[in-house]
Amino acid sequence: MKLKQLLSKGSRKIHRWIGLYFAVVVLIYTVEAFSLTAVFGAGLPTIDGSPPVATVENMELLDIAQATQTFKNLQPEGVNDWNEINEIAYLPQAGVYRFADTARYIERYLDASSGELLKYGFKAAP
Repeated sequence: MKLKQLLSKGSRKIHRWIGLYFAVVVLIYTVEAFSLTAVFGAGLPTIDGSPPVATVENMELLDIAQATQTFKNLQPEGVNDWNEINEIAYLPQAGVYRFADTARYIERYLDASSGELLKYGFKAAP
């Protein structure tokens, strides 16, 4: 009889502490989910996959070296090291240069004639 009471009392105590532990973990996770988004923002916008169209046409286009230098002069947000940009492409139909970090799925589009940063963010589909 005593063994049954001891096991019953001990299991209730253990169950209470395990429940309290999981409640604290869930509370910490919930607080972090809301506070980190408020502190650091939602992050970069998502690119819908289609490149933007150049704003000005029939102007002299920047070559790849000029476009790269213009991009570096803009000092875009999120570029810590220029070696992260591992893909530079000219899209003639849109008249833009695409600078991509394929490891982090981030793309930036630069107007090929004016050097203006048109669009940037996470690539939705790899």
